[in-house]
Amino acid sequence: MKDETERDFPAADGRTTEETIPDMRALEERYEKENRLLQAISHGQTHRAEMIFSSFDPADLQERSASPLRNIKNYAIICNTLFRKSAEIGGVHPLYIDRYSSRFAMQIEQSVSVEAVSRLLLKMIHSYCLLVSNHSMKNYSLPVRKAMIHIDSDLTADLGLKAQAAFLEINPSYLSSLFKKEAGISLTEYVNRRRIEHGILLLNTTNLKIQSVAARCGISDVNYFTKLFKKTTGMTPMAYRKSISR
Repeated sequence: MKDETERDFPAADGRTTEETIPDMRALEERYEKENRLLQAISHGQTHRAEMIFSSFDPADLQERSASPLRNIKNYAIICNTLFRKSAEIGGVHPLYIDRYSSRFAMQIEQSVSVEAVSRLLLKMIHSYCLLVSNHSMKNYSLPVRKAMIHIDSDLTADLGLKAQAAFLEINPSYLSSLFKKEAGISLTEYVNRRRIEHGILLLNTTNLKIQSVAARCGISDVNYFTKLFKKTTGMTPMAYRKSISR
């Protein structure tokens, strides 16, 4: 016979404790999966994160609306917030995270089907993992972090060594040796790499003339931009644009 503490008292919805235990276990399992997913994202582990996400059952989503589309959109909004916090834990500066987060927020609301949101969730996982892999600053000292953030915040600024050192209020020689030691490349090489990467993005997403692309990358001399671009990609900007428009 059960004593007073062991009786099956009804829950808020009228069910007994024994009846609610399966739901509690399912909820605990979902939270445990979500925690593992967030941990994988914070470490930039794309494959592991995608594998964990593939084990999620859409039926486990709590229905807060009569519309299945609205329900999964609400879940995607929550995921976008959690994923961006995971990226931050992974050492990514908010400057990079906010660009992704804002874009995904718009894409979630613009989605017109449950399937589209499901595909977007996978894209979000992949993108945030890549963000950690490419922009984690956990292993960099504060001066190098500040230099990288300053570079990426405005590629059109004067990003030479002396200008960067002045901005950070440190000795140019010290910054040069510290950056090379931690990043594995010189500050100038890093600046050029980021500018060409931005140029590739502009060539893929806009119809700007090559000279305008170069200017937006912080390079006023289009011939120098072409030279750097070819050194990095193996083809000129014009040839690259033709190759992606086929």
